[in-house]
Amino acid sequence: MTEQTRRRTAVVTGASAGIGKATAEAFARMGWHIIGTGRTPERCDQAEADIRSVAAKGAQVDFLRGDFCEMAHVREVARQVAAMTDRVDILINNAGGVRDQLYRTSEGLEATFAANHLAAFVLTRDLMPPLKAASPDTDEGSVRVIAVSSSGHEYCPGMKWDDLNHFDGFTTGGAYCQAKLANVLFTRALNRRIAGDGMVAQAMHPGVVKSNFASHGDAFMQDHMAGLDG
Repeated sequence: MTEQTRRRTAVVTGASAGIGKATAEAFARMGWHIIGTGRTPERCDQAEADIRSVAAKGAQVDFLRGDFCEMAHVREVARQVAAMTDRVDILINNAGGVRDQLYRTSEGLEATFAANHLAAFVLTRDLMPPLKAASPDTDEGSVRVIAVSSSGHEYCPGMKWDDLNHFDGFTTGGAYCQAKLANVLFTRALNRRIAGDGMVAQAMHPGVVKSNFASHGDAFMQDHMAGLDG
């Protein structure tokens, strides 16, 4: 089976709204198999219906539920993806957001770092077998792992390797920017490791986009994003 004859698969995290949903819709219009993830069942159900409504003939749309602040949920999502398909052509690690204060997850992690970076790390690690399986019969560089990062990494002077959770002197902005720097560093290292398999890892900055990205953020971030309404 060649790249031209088989339906390709894209896994898009945080696909129930915003950038993730728009991305999933674009792949659905091209007839891909879309596996989206989201946290809130009602939003997932609505997004799945919306994506199906624009999907090209032959496309397939599935949605998986999971809180990406919890690594147990991420591992379960990866298990379900692997049960659905033995090949993943594109993994888009889009899920993330900002918080208004320090939150510790049930696993003892800081929620911003967990959702914005650790979830992407765990999902990418667990989906590496189906990603590698898709590579041999596609053009080199067609199988990709994409991190939706942020220019916020430029405001982080360096990783706090002895305090990745940013518990010491926690600030909401500092935690977010360190997570985005982790995205970039991980992507660069991953790209070197998977190049020999004909795959590519990339990180991108989407710009400021009108979405619910800051819905759990502090007043400053919510006011900043609200300015897009004008």
